[in-house]
Amino acid sequence: MSIQTQRIAYQIWWMTRATAGDCTLTDLAEFTGASANTCRNICMHRGWGNRYRRRVTDRRQRAGVRHYPSDRARDLTEIFA
Repeated sequence: MSIQTQRIAYQIWWMTRATAGDCTLTDLAEFTGASANTCRNICMHRGWGNRYRRRVTDRRQRAGVRHYPSDRARDLTEIFA
């Protein structure tokens, strides 16, 4: 690993520890200055794939997208209403 990759990996490690995993790949990319793909690759290489949030539910709810819990049964009329 190059020194720059090690720096990014340390920043990812630090942010995921500081936020207790309440960050997304976009947050990691903004914090490190690297692309989201680079952050994802480093996380997968180091085995940190479970240290960050995969979904951005807060932003989707603010955008007006209706959120349905996964355990709730839905029918097509409810989704497309």
